[in-house]
Amino acid sequence: MRAGQSLFDQMDDLNHLYCLMDGHIKIQSFDQHAEPTFLSYLTPGSIFPIRGLKSGSYHHYRAEAICTLKVIVLPVELMRGFVISNHQFTLAVLDRMELVLRSTEKMMKRTVTSCAKLRVEQSLQVIREKYADSENGQERIPFKITIKDLATISGTTRETTGLVLKDLKSDNRLKYQKKMMCFAMNGV
Repeated sequence: MRAGQSLFDQMDDLNHLYCLMDGHIKIQSFDQHAEPTFLSYLTPGSIFPIRGLKSGSYHHYRAEAICTLKVIVLPVELMRGFVISNHQFTLAVLDRMELVLRSTEKMMKRTVTSCAKLRVEQSLQVIREKYADSENGQERIPFKITIKDLATISGTTRETTGLVLKDLKSDNRLKYQKKMMCFAMNGV
């Protein structure tokens, strides 16, 4: 699967689960006006969607490849059978759910502030901690993140997000070129 292709859209029938073997996926949900309400990224090793695994009938978000992917496609009914019959698999799913909840809670705690600049900076900190790879004294996000996507994550406008990125770049705390982010060790 290539960058820009969707695995599924929000409200599509839930017929398959996926295991991401290589690449990165952007997941995003939208409100009734087609405005984004949630955005996150999936990394290799992710099994998704977890929401709906027990008895769901549709997808709660859109999943889009942001680079070339390798995925394993699994029939949802087969996976539901594993949840019922395989104790180890059920525990692995619960572990994954706990990790997702902990990560979401951490993001919410860090970004609940009325200061838009601080929300952008704290969102960048979470992104850095969650996805960055260390390389040559810097920490690099291995996939592209648009200013618009970062604005959605931080709950700010594109303009505010762009200004914060500009300030961080001028302070040499962040490099942002062609949608790729690289943090200085003393960065955000």
